[in-house]
Amino acid sequence: MQWSHEIILDKLRDIGILDKFYFKDDYMLVALDGTHYHSSKNISCKCCQSKTNSDTGEVHYYHSVITPTIVHPDIKKVIPLMQEFISNDDGKDKQDCEVNASKRWLDSFNNPTNKKLIILGDNLYSREPMIKKVLDKSHSYIFVAKPTSHKYLYEQIEMIKNLNTIDTKIISKMINGKKQIFTYNYINNLAIKNPQGDTQHPPQEVNWCEVIVTNATGNKLYHNSFVTDISLNVNNVIDIATAGRSRWKIENENNNTLKTKGYHLDHNFGHGKENLSKTLCSLNILAFLFHTVQELDDDLYMELRDNIGTREEFFVGINFLTTMFNFKSFNKMLEYILIARQTEENVDMKGYIM
Repeated sequence: MQWSHEIILDKLRDIGILDKFYFKDDYMLVALDGTHYHSSKNISCKCCQSKTNSDTGEVHYYHSVITPTIVHPDIKKVIPLMQEFISNDDGKDKQDCEVNASKRWLDSFNNPTNKKLIILGDNLYSREPMIKKVLDKSHSYIFVAKPTSHKYLYEQIEMIKNLNTIDTKIISKMINGKKQIFTYNYINNLAIKNPQGDTQHPPQEVNWCEVIVTNATGNKLYHNSFVTDISLNVNNVIDIATAGRSRWKIENENNNTLKTKGYHLDHNFGHGKENLSKTLCSLNILAFLFHTVQELDDDLYMELRDNIGTREEFFVGINFLTTMFNFKSFNKMLEYILIARQTEENVDMKGYIM
């Protein structure tokens, strides 16, 4: 099952939702990440990925998917976009992987807005091939870059730090009544890897920043580092680091919600011979998109969600009502639930059900 990026974004723009997610007016932040949605030791297909236990020789089959998500640092909710499956194809010797699937998603994405995309990703993405792919598509990027994965990059950074020529910006904030100090260090024009004497193919240049958060006594609360193509300066380094930090929302507000908040994405609903598991995964993500739009734009739906405990409890209630009764419309069902909860009495269902 395939959806259209253009249809999704055009509709979101028409109803005014997309405007809320623009970052600094000119950008749209899209986080990329992979997650599993089917797992079995007995059932497999030609598209399955697999892992073999080195001790027992037991083979574990699974399906996974890239779940691109529009995020914003100041908005808790996220907007899921069309997925890209990590799927083995016939004739391929190597298993498909998250980065290759992300590249295919970039190829398939047509942006109907006039906003530039900034692609967010974890440390897996901060490699030269992925960086070049993003730039070839005229997007920008902010990727996590860990010292353990980028030895040559951090040799340059340590040298500049030792020379005391690194640029720094420090600010203080009161968060939950407690003082926190944010230190932003940044350097432009670093090589992502060692050129190793290859003058014909110079390494990709990146701009690097880190954010260190400490409390009033100097204890470290948070530390992360990013690489980006956006030139860093004292006026934008906080925005870039803030955008980079919002990458976690794809894990907490998207993938985790799909798995633990009533959608059960990682439950084995079915595998099928070819495309059943992919179809069910697509429907799951599409349902999450519909619910997200309702939570952002439908007053009745928002009021109900505020009045009912968890998302899963809400789904259980809807499942019961739609199993027992045939409502005239989805809105009529929502109206009935809201009135019943507000009055705490039995409500005449006349006018609501068929």
